[in-house]
Amino acid sequence: MQRIQEAANHGYTSVVTGTVKIEKYDNLYRKFNAMYDVDMQKSKRSRQKAQGVSLAKFLAHPEEGDMVRWVLMCTSGTGTFFEEEKRAIIPAKKIELFGQYRLTRETTKRHGKAVWTFYLTTEYKNTVKKLVHSYVHHKNDAGLRKIIHETNQLIPFSGVRQDLYEIHKHIRHEWHRYRGKADMPELPFIRYHRRLATSPVHADNVIRRMQRTGETALEAARNIAQNRKVKPKPA
Repeated sequence: MQRIQEAANHGYTSVVTGTVKIEKYDNLYRKFNAMYDVDMQKSKRSRQKAQGVSLAKFLAHPEEGDMVRWVLMCTSGTGTFFEEEKRAIIPAKKIELFGQYRLTRETTKRHGKAVWTFYLTTEYKNTVKKLVHSYVHHKNDAGLRKIIHETNQLIPFSGVRQDLYEIHKHIRHEWHRYRGKADMPELPFIRYHRRLATSPVHADNVIRRMQRTGETALEAARNIAQNRKVKPKPA
């Protein structure tokens, strides 16, 4: 997600996205690299950009069920991308990931200029608020603590942080409305997002780890990124 945000902030705002089984991912990557040179060196990218040629990046992330969510992002300019992908292109502002996050461009006080960040989708926020109402109204404190914990695990991009403040405000409102002065479950501190290293995890490494350990694609990618040792595959 961070790499998508960074790409959008560098002008990669025309997008094609989809999913593919992880064993077919490498062929898809090779196809896009042959068509759009997605692995172009940084120095060459600078020259191409100065000449008005569109540039492309190919990003991907494993999802549950051994599927990969891929995102092909392109800058404005000349080239074959807009002709080849014209039926599938969407603007970056329509990117939604994992049913929870949407990419949005906004002007912030912190940056003083328009930047791209992730917010929660309207559907996800509404679902959380409905659950909060139900849990508080029916005195299901365990359910309320669970939703507080789950929302605290969301990646706290600046836009997501604003949405979390809104959710916390809603929890307090619902609690005081239905439960009055009873002790409310503690609301955690809303963390700041730390920029992480963006070294990619290659698909062939993920597949080899899956074969050795029996992990899903998502588990294997996470463990490779965190340099976790391979555990024996369950018998």
